[in-house]
Amino acid sequence: MTTPAAATGGTGEVDGVAAPAGYGPVAHAIGNTIVCWVQADPDWEPAWQAELDRRAAASDATGTPPAEWSEVRARVLGKLASR
Repeated sequence: MTTPAAATGGTGEVDGVAAPAGYGPVAHAIGNTIVCWVQADPDWEPAWQAELDRRAAASDATGTPPAEWSEVRARVLGKLASR
């Protein structure tokens, strides 16, 4: 089995760029792949803006204020911890 460090030559770099502090080379490689994919698709920005608008409209239609970030973060971290 290839370890993340071995996959990057032990440097923690992907395409010559060091992984950000607190993130390993695998997370960095995933992020790099996503950025390359988004940059290759000229329609991503209008599509993402339309999705954000749709989500905002759906949220506004409920009439309830959005959850506080601290509550959302705690809920997500709780779900991750239970895995």
